Amino acid sequence: MKYRADIDGLRAVAIIPVVLYHTQFKLFSGGFVGVDIFFVISGYLITSLILEEIKEGRFTIAHFYERRIRRIFPAFFTVLLATAAIAALIMFPGDFEQFGKSIVAATLFAANFFFWTKTEYFAAGAETKPLLHTWSLSVEEQFYLIFPLILLISYKYFQGRWKSFLIPAAFLSLLLSIWGMHSFPTATFFLFPGRAWELLLGSFLALNLFPPIAKQWQREGYSLIGIALILWAVFQFSHLTPFPGAYALVPCVGALLIIYAGRDGPSLIGRLLSTPPLVFIGLISYSLYLWHWPIMVFSRQYFYERYSDWHTAGILAISLLLSVISWRYIERPFRKKGSGKSRKKLFAVAATVMTLFIAAGSAIDINEGWPARFGDDLVTFSYDLSQYKSGTCFLDEQQHYSEWRGESCFLQTGHDSNTLLWGDSFAAHYVPGIMANLDKIGSNILLYSAGGCAPSLSYDPVYRTQCKEFSAQIQTLLSQYHISTVILVAGWDLALQNGMSYGGLEDTIELLQKKGITVFLIGQSPRFERSVQDIFNISSANRRIASKSTIGVDIQTINEKLRTLVEPGNFIDPSALFCSGQVCRFKDKQDFFFWDDGHMTTYGSEKAAEYIFSQINI
Repeated sequence: MKYRADIDGLRAVAIIPVVLYHTQFKLFSGGFVGVDIFFVISGYLITSLILEEIKEGRFTIAHFYERRIRRIFPAFFTVLLATAAIAALIMFPGDFEQFGKSIVAATLFAANFFFWTKTEYFAAGAETKPLLHTWSLSVEEQFYLIFPLILLISYKYFQGRWKSFLIPAAFLSLLLSIWGMHSFPTATFFLFPGRAWELLLGSFLALNLFPPIAKQWQREGYSLIGIALILWAVFQFSHLTPFPGAYALVPCVGALLIIYAGRDGPSLIGRLLSTPPLVFIGLISYSLYLWHWPIMVFSRQYFYERYSDWHTAGILAISLLLSVISWRYIERPFRKKGSGKSRKKLFAVAATVMTLFIAAGSAIDINEGWPARFGDDLVTFSYDLSQYKSGTCFLDEQQHYSEWRGESCFLQTGHDSNTLLWGDSFAAHYVPGIMANLDKIGSNILLYSAGGCAPSLSYDPVYRTQCKEFSAQIQTLLSQYHISTVILVAGWDLALQNGMSYGGLEDTIELLQKKGITVFLIGQSPRFERSVQDIFNISSANRRIASKSTIGVDIQTINEKLRTLVEPGNFIDPSALFCSGQVCRFKDKQDFFFWDDGHMTTYGSEKAAEYIFSQINI
């Protein structure tokens, strides 16, 4: 297969936005599309190699997987080993236990399945998952597990009539991706069926589905459109974009057009992509992808309160340095083709390495993250979400609104009036406190809550597809349960990040008020940069006991805006109980107020509910 420098340059166009997106450069808000560009490139290159060998009668499955092992394993397991060593030093038991599980999943190239199942509403954030980025490698390897066999069978038994099943397969995968973004967005993002069409798009180009380009102006036009599509996606998409779905067509078609334009001759864009700096970045792109994310995760964990732009610059510099070293001294030496005898040895070594990593990851998991590493002073506890009425009155992201338990969601009865507590998990975390303060509440309280669903009728977040329908049931509930008062609660900062507008919330409040309903609005409560247990443990390790921390959420600005949406006296600011400016207490001498980065413990909920209902007269 003829080497194409422009494709290595396209790899650079893919990896640079990914890295800068991960370092939180706001300009690169759609940098995540670099992964999709890689999928198209991979589909094209792998199919081209397989097709060439099949036509020459020298393709074998053993040779194909030997090449994959030589290409993928050395750098991958080097990074895995380095990541595990650092994780063992700095990760606390709960996160380290999950890391052990992720080692097993990544080693088996099933990381996409693992991280799909670990994206529950209360799961640890990305900053505690140093192997999160391996999900895309798993998608590719799952593709390579079946695709060579399909091509081989096609040419052996069906005269190369691959179009009859690959084109429908790609079309179905695309339809599944579009439909899945509305029904199963997390699964669609991580799993192979919703991503297969991206790899197949590149394959179709290698399989000559597209005719040769005869004219120079056509090559120039295709390549210009291609780079424009990619740049549009990189700079205009964001976490609010329903992705992959139909939006993934933009960067994928862009990548396809650039590869297509360069297949039959040069173009201006092709020559730009073939410049030495871009080609070099493309050559180290695999190592750069592997190294940059765990370095970033560990840096944010270790320097979390002191993290600055200088740390970001350091991350980029160290990632580049390690990538160059990894490419030069690990990737390149292992790519050399060996003999049949050395192939058997290679497979044996690969199987041994995989077994060792699976054993190590399993040991970390079985031993619950080895808490003894930190001595006896380590704080670690979990929270029983049944106290939030989880699964019945507080629904998770997989539950349909019809699973809400109706009258059993009354926290108390026996009063003349009914009050609806409507919101997301930050409404549910007041339940234990309400139950402890029923003597101060003169109304029946009905809980209607769903994970990630802020109480705004127009709120329709990308990755919480049930929210719009969940909120739409409110009008029925108001009349069915004769609601006279509604209390609105949410993690407002998260809702605002995910597309909620103050105007939409105001419209919801006005609709309720027009029905004669009294509306109370509970403001933004503290939300810390990371788990308060981690904050406490880090401070303890540094021989200082902390009970408060700086938060990243601009509570004052959010609450000042929320205050204007309701009648004077109908807004309650729970942060006043815990915070002074941007510094908030997460515990007192008796116990913790929070158990993760912002959801309240029973103790914290009792304190907050006592404060709130001393100001609300219902």
